[in-house]
Amino acid sequence: MITEFEAEAIKILGDRGISAPVLVEWNRRMVARAGDMGWAPTYNGSIYRIRLSWKLFMAYGVDRIHRTFLHELAHVIIHATFGASGHGENFKSMCAQLGGSMCTKYAGHKYAECATSEYLKSPKKLVYTCTCGAVTLRCRRFTIKQIANRICAKCGNSLRNFQISAYTPSIENIVRQES
Repeated sequence: MITEFEAEAIKILGDRGISAPVLVEWNRRMVARAGDMGWAPTYNGSIYRIRLSWKLFMAYGVDRIHRTFLHELAHVIIHATFGASGHGENFKSMCAQLGGSMCTKYAGHKYAECATSEYLKSPKKLVYTCTCGAVTLRCRRFTIKQIANRICAKCGNSLRNFQISAYTPSIENIVRQES
């Protein structure tokens, strides 16, 4: 499948007069993103590199990962043409032309046909445990402001009293049993 994506990238770029080489590869660790575009160093410079989430492919299939590939290819085209990056108006227009996907935040009303909400959930990395035994699973640490303003829903203790530890799947089973 990767070789088909690379062949498609060469064709689409060639149709636009861009002769930039593109490397497409799977990333088995990528969870919080569907894909990304960057540069891969080579012996004679660098080439564009599109990395796609293997986990997204396994969860949603070929169509969804293909639309992510087209999204990343739009980044390549915009960078090669304008030297720009990000999700500006030129990118959104190119992504829509290619049939790529965008999150609803970037797409807005103008590019609603490209919007998708099919994303993988970020993995839980932290466990906050209150002195009363209540457990909160989090992807990110609470900020100082959040700690100052939040309390335990079970006993009313401040988050300052919570113990922080690394997440393990067995903790989630305990949380489900308590609910």
